[in-house]
Amino acid sequence: MKEEKLHIHTIQSYLVMETEKFYQKIMADFGISHFYSFQTDEEKKVPFLEDSCSNILFEYSGNNMNSFVIGNSGKLQTLTLKRNCDYFGIRFQPGANPFFENQEVKDLVGQRIDLRNFDILTNLSEKMSEQNTFTNRMCTFMEEYRNWLKTTQSGQKHLFFQMVDLIVKKDGLLKISELIDYTGYSSRYINLLFETFLGCSAKQFCKNVKMHTIINELNRSNVDSFPNFYSKFDFYDQSHFVHSFKEFTGVSPKEYINQVKKSSYKTKIVDF
Repeated sequence: MKEEKLHIHTIQSYLVMETEKFYQKIMADFGISHFYSFQTDEEKKVPFLEDSCSNILFEYSGNNMNSFVIGNSGKLQTLTLKRNCDYFGIRFQPGANPFFENQEVKDLVGQRIDLRNFDILTNLSEKMSEQNTFTNRMCTFMEEYRNWLKTTQSGQKHLFFQMVDLIVKKDGLLKISELIDYTGYSSRYINLLFETFLGCSAKQFCKNVKMHTIINELNRSNVDSFPNFYSKFDFYDQSHFVHSFKEFTGVSPKEYINQVKKSSYKTKIVDF
């Protein structure tokens, strides 16, 4: 099987919409999707979509810094952002976060945990608290992060990442039966790997990838209607597509498109 670089880019659109500028640096390597940064001028409760990724979020306010691990949300949740704060985050690839190799994934799903609860990350927190620019924060994080990277991985995790890679390449449009044919393993074993390393089933991960593929298409384009979306992404009909989209994002596709336009979404993203 040919190895290719794994990358699923889940940008958490509502973070972009609710800020003046959203800065990001795409990594797509070392288990990291991207670094990101934004500022707030008032307290906000922002929808946080399920994306099968964990995050570390640093919250700077004056001379103080708080930091959190945000596990795979498991469902649509709300992220509370404080007033007048500067945020810097790291979004990991699905199943990747070497800081927490010994942590049960299920214990992180849907959780926002203070980084101070993890003694192994004390040094990281201290160093990050001293940084005040995007580049310095990114470089400081990587210096510490490299100490935790493993040069080898178990056969189980290697197989898991191969399946994740395949699902991402197919935009989530993959049946479990196809994974069975591809790997030669049973659905029970496949789901065991996904539950172990990701905290959700293979079917749910396929859905997450598919929905974020749709969201990214809506974010990039000037879509006013979507009559072909339901067939392109294997929905039964238009009604099924609208229902699934609203369940995932909290709004209908039409409402989401209006939010993208109203927020001038595309002008807010700044790539490093």
